[in-house]
Amino acid sequence: MEEGGDSSMADIAGFGKLSKKRQREQAAGTGVTFSDVAGQDTAVVELREVIDYLKDPARFQAVGAIAPKGVLLFGPPGTGKTLMARAVAGESGVPFVSVSGTEFVESLVGVGAARVRDLFAQVRELAPAICFIDEIDAVGRKREGEGQSGGEREQTLNQLLVEMDAFEVAAGVVLIAATNRPDILDAALLRPGRFDRQITLEAPDLEGRKAILAVHAAKRNAAPDADCALLAKRTPGFTGADLASVMNEAVLLALREGATGAQIRNDHLSEAVQRVLHGPHQGKLLAPDERARIAVHETGHALVAAACGRAADVVRVSVVARGKGIGSTSVGVGDRSMLTEQDIDVQIAIALGGLAAEMLVYGGSSTMPEDDIAKATGLAKLMIGVYGMSAKIGRVPILNRYGGGFLGGESTAVDSAVSEEHLHAFAMEVKGRVDNGEARASAILKSNRPHLQAMADRLQNEETLEGSALEQFLAPVVNTAFSANSNGGGVPPPQPPPVRAAPAAPWRSR
Repeated sequence: MEEGGDSSMADIAGFGKLSKKRQREQAAGTGVTFSDVAGQDTAVVELREVIDYLKDPARFQAVGAIAPKGVLLFGPPGTGKTLMARAVAGESGVPFVSVSGTEFVESLVGVGAARVRDLFAQVRELAPAICFIDEIDAVGRKREGEGQSGGEREQTLNQLLVEMDAFEVAAGVVLIAATNRPDILDAALLRPGRFDRQITLEAPDLEGRKAILAVHAAKRNAAPDADCALLAKRTPGFTGADLASVMNEAVLLALREGATGAQIRNDHLSEAVQRVLHGPHQGKLLAPDERARIAVHETGHALVAAACGRAADVVRVSVVARGKGIGSTSVGVGDRSMLTEQDIDVQIAIALGGLAAEMLVYGGSSTMPEDDIAKATGLAKLMIGVYGMSAKIGRVPILNRYGGGFLGGESTAVDSAVSEEHLHAFAMEVKGRVDNGEARASAILKSNRPHLQAMADRLQNEETLEGSALEQFLAPVVNTAFSANSNGGGVPPPQPPPVRAAPAAPWRSR
């Protein structure tokens, strides 16, 4: 009985402690350096000062410079925030102590605050060292609206703020934190003197993707003709984690051929991209009439893109069933940081190209354009309701955007001050934009009817078209002049400023 009581008391006494064994294991060193990180050159430059300080603090003290006490890394999932923190420790040659913000979240009041105190006590013993808190939003959320003051989460956050104020930079401890949701962090956590440096890690650009792929290719058996530069062009919007997944899928595809030392070829890389984007081949058996209609639908997307000057962005057209989809057309959007009104109009037309092709060939639609219609309508709503791209509505925001940080899931809601009259005009403008997109796609496909039929027939037989086989069908496509009708919104002069937008993932249909 007494032994059981002693064990229970020990559990209670250790409940506010973090595992020292785990901390010692993680403090042994990361073995990761900046040579293992690519595509984030700006972040590397910003973090160099932390490394220089940890290596030679006297140089900073001699000129009265203060190194950053805390560094906050934020960006989309998969951009390498944790890897970057580990690389800083590896470059500095100091211990690396890592915890997750969720480890401080407990239902019992006071446990989270006790664990924060224990963490900083352990890090001080190891100084100079780096303390890394992943998913800090779990403990650092804004305190307003909690419903009650002094709750467990608030006490834990208060203790974290106290500990950050208590330790001096001269102690040789640098705190690095990562989050996908900087928008929900408490303002007191972000003020100077706590997180002095805030660094955004974005999805890499073309050169960044080339560098990331080169890092992964060097660790794998890639064939001499494996074109990582071409793969980088075909993967706009991919994060470092996405590219790592592509390379791993390519290795697995090579191993399926039976040879242990099989080399990664271009066909492996191409298939790996499709598996990451759309999922593995489902092997569905389609009826001949379904297969023919899917081929027409996907060909419609590709031809409209080519006619709108986007032929180089059409990477692959396929009638192979993957995931939940039964066909796909990959049209890359490139590494762009903004979109013009014409750019979005083109995207709407491309999205409705499949529907227009079905209407032209079969005289009616099917269930396939469901996602295409949703995409086109969503783009039109943003144009009119958020970006003010309408002469009739004017530069008045109809919709408010509610973001999900870097996790996606952004939503829109009608502004409460908008009148019923404006809402009706907004709905008509959105409909007009979508109708114009379909009309534009229809005009293009009517002018290119022979190319539509020829490419659809070839696609049925070969299942997938890419590279030179695809180019020969897209090269002769005629760009049909199109004028928006008076009821559809059109392209009103003068144009509003370009839309600032983060690079999107490649567009693809069902």
